Amino acid sequence: MSSSEKERIVPEVLDKENYADWSVRVHTYLLAKDLWDIVESNDEPPKPADHGNVDENSDRVGAEYRAWRKKNAAALHAIQICCGPDAFSVIRNITSAKIAWKTLASKFKPQLLRAKTMKSSESPRSEVTISSEDFNLIEPFYNAVWSGDWQATNEFIARNPDVVRARITYSGRTALHVAAVNGHMSMVETLVDKMSEEDLEIKDAFNTVNHG
Repeated sequence: MSSSEKERIVPEVLDKENYADWSVRVHTYLLAKDLWDIVESNDEPPKPADHGNVDENSDRVGAEYRAWRKKNAAALHAIQICCGPDAFSVIRNITSAKIAWKTLASKFKPQLLRAKTMKSSESPRSEVTISSEDFNLIEPFYNAVWSGDWQATNEFIARNPDVVRARITYSGRTALHVAAVNGHMSMVETLVDKMSEEDLEIKDAFNTVNHG
């Protein structure tokens, strides 16, 4: 696969901040190349043929295995070349496209890391109420904040008020961090109004505070 083909799959290789967009593009590519079934199938992959038992059935099994092996290699290669150095190091020794995809999702997909904050030194503040079981809700919220879609962001916050202090990226950024990084200043101002002084002190993995 040429470098120009890689560029057509994703404009940026996978890193700690872009999983949501990256996964959509790679998923679409694998669908277009008829390779996605290798990733999403729950069936056991076919076994290599037993060359000590040569008959019509073993020939069929061998053909099925070779076809699966070719598609698996194509899907895995596409995933690998769309990874940055850190992401590739996570899947370097994985030979299954399905396992590689799941491994990257578990490592890079934005997660709600429950942030414990305090109202005061004596009075504990409740944790972020959204749990890891609501993991699938994070991507649309992250995407709304990232793109500056205040209507979608506000609707999500209305349903889950504590999400304003949740860490929604791999590097521990809150919605306020993400909005600020992308220059959505009107969204930043509105988010600040919804947060306490303690919330504004939350730091990401780079020690960037919310009010920085």
